[in-house]
Amino acid sequence: MTEDRMFRAGQLHVTNVVPLEKCPVYIEEGNSALKIDPYMGTYFYRTNTLHPVLKDVRIRKALAFSINKDQIVRKVSQCGQTPANSFTPPGASGYEPDTEIPFDPELAKQLLVEAGYGPENEFPKLEILFNTNEDHRKLALAIQQMWQANLGITVELVNQDWKVYLNREMIGDFEVSRAMDIVIIKKNAANRNYFDAWKRK
Repeated sequence: MTEDRMFRAGQLHVTNVVPLEKCPVYIEEGNSALKIDPYMGTYFYRTNTLHPVLKDVRIRKALAFSINKDQIVRKVSQCGQTPANSFTPPGASGYEPDTEIPFDPELAKQLLVEAGYGPENEFPKLEILFNTNEDHRKLALAIQQMWQANLGITVELVNQDWKVYLNREMIGDFEVSRAMDIVIIKKNAANRNYFDAWKRK
């Protein structure tokens, strides 16, 4: 990525952009410029619940249960991330979610059958929408491969520039799209913590 190259060339003092393929290299080298700190953000895929196929909760569960999050953080992101089982990260002012999203391909296949899909009624092709970024592409490619291997679903990756991506999300012109929310802890007038969430590109 250009920003990473600029940082290594001394043209930037600080950057929070570390290409996925570089992070494990920097960790192994013990690069003193790399700082990994706890980060209250959740990277997730948004499904369009108004879509005629995705409106069925069994389909959405099947897609979720066929994703191996442990494998993604170990072999794709590789920069200290932890698999998410809730939208809000654990540890937020003592909040500890008891939710679980297991990796269970057999249950995922069963849910697809219950929803009416099988050899005589193939699941339609799905699109994953993401904005232009090599890391987003690599993550989408991993999901594409898992859905193909575990569910036999054909997935098309759709890369759009930032403005087009946002507009398509806004008008609901997507099936599955990548997203990320970050929790920001602020102080209110009474000096008490409150949460403010915003989406990052």
